[in-house]
Amino acid sequence: AINFLSIPFNLNTWFNLSIKVDLTNNVWEVYIDNNIQGTFNNTINQIASLDLYPIGGHEFWIDDVCYSHTPAVLPAVNGQVLSVIPIEGLSGQDRYPSVEVRNLGVNPINSFDVSIDYNGSIISESITGVNLTSLMSMQVDFSNSITLLPGSSNATIYVSYVNGLFADGDPTDDTLQYNVNSVIPATGKLVIGEEATGTWCGWCPRGSVALNWMDKDYHGYFQGIAVHNADPMVDNVYDIGLAPYISGYPSALVDRGPDIDPSAFKGDFLQRIVVNPNAEITNGAKIVGDTLKVSLKVDIKNNITGPWSLACALVEDSVTGQGTQWYQANYYSGGGSGSLVDVDGSDWAQKPGNVPDYMMVYRHVGRAIAPGFNGGAMDLQGYQVGDTETHCFDFVLQPDWDRTKIHIVGMFINGFTNMIDNGSSTSIDAAVVNGYDLSCQTTTSTIYLEGPEDAGIQLYPNPAKDNIEIKN
Repeated sequence: AINFLSIPFNLNTWFNLSIKVDLTNNVWEVYIDNNIQGTFNNTINQIASLDLYPIGGHEFWIDDVCYSHTPAVLPAVNGQVLSVIPIEGLSGQDRYPSVEVRNLGVNPINSFDVSIDYNGSIISESITGVNLTSLMSMQVDFSNSITLLPGSSNATIYVSYVNGLFADGDPTDDTLQYNVNSVIPATGKLVIGEEATGTWCGWCPRGSVALNWMDKDYHGYFQGIAVHNADPMVDNVYDIGLAPYISGYPSALVDRGPDIDPSAFKGDFLQRIVVNPNAEITNGAKIVGDTLKVSLKVDIKNNITGPWSLACALVEDSVTGQGTQWYQANYYSGGGSGSLVDVDGSDWAQKPGNVPDYMMVYRHVGRAIAPGFNGGAMDLQGYQVGDTETHCFDFVLQPDWDRTKIHIVGMFINGFTNMIDNGSSTSIDAAVVNGYDLSCQTTTSTIYLEGPEDAGIQLYPNPAKDNIEIKN
């Protein structure tokens, strides 16, 4: 349930509760004993019934329920700013607003301007050649952007020149005041989002779409990882490690926090991105034959006590395959469960119930995680500001992996909470430019074989001189 408004009241006392609803302008006013307690805008601006119920252990009495309705009287020509798609993000980011404009007049609207006044500048869109009939609305997507200020700032959104008129029939609904919210990201912070998914899961397109939008809106601040289950992209180590943390498919974790629906990625991300990390990770790498040698250097930013651990994952983008096992189940097909619009504008409601392999490109695929889901223990139980520690990893790159599409992802994990304190993400090429840490040249490391049939098999030490051990 959505909590639009909370208000206090006196116990053991009769009082008059009334709600005055302006369905024309979507303004809901709540009164107690004829004194206004607050207002809100309803996401569903309609009335079907009144539901009053006590929660467990509570009781109340109701008497004399009544209602009245006054039909709206519409002017001949009238445009209204009805709503705005939430504008939020990180301070300094650009956002392209989308505003819903409604015809609250009798005559059709053929043209209008809609503008946003924010941070001392105005951006506008001129709409012509439309036929917006009475009570119908349309979404206007702005071609120009606004740059988000820190915190909460007011924007004024208004419609003007409806059908070329200087003023329409009701100027009171031409303007909407809106709070634009943004947060300041912590320095050096990267948030990790892990999504449990599978080609067999008909609701999992929701998770895929959520990761795509997060990548579009928060690239460089958020690294998504699609952890596949029981399909050709499964990595058994990652899949088994994630299983105890989720309640079903699709599910998601943000920095290994509570299990959420993937559609809630943004809310948890905006809470985590402002938390100052205790360490930053530098990815280094080199390729020797089919082996990707990775170094993760941890730079400590605060005095901390252990236990801590470090994990390294490989994430591949734009994965494709052939065969029915690569088909994606899609319960959104046909539109009965609503639209599910991806970043490319495609709607999963318009796709078949079992999307064939040639139509599917799988993104953010978790290919491997080493030395395991919970990482490998850091050497010490406590660290001081300025301390560094480097861990080394070897991965065997499989022939069907596209090295140009792979990201190396580091995760610094708090052993007390099991949450990810901070992450790192670079392409293989960028990690190679950073350089493979010299401390890894003289230490042994573990090779992680990551094929479907051998996931989790470890060969060590590496390099070996006389003997080698195999562990599964």
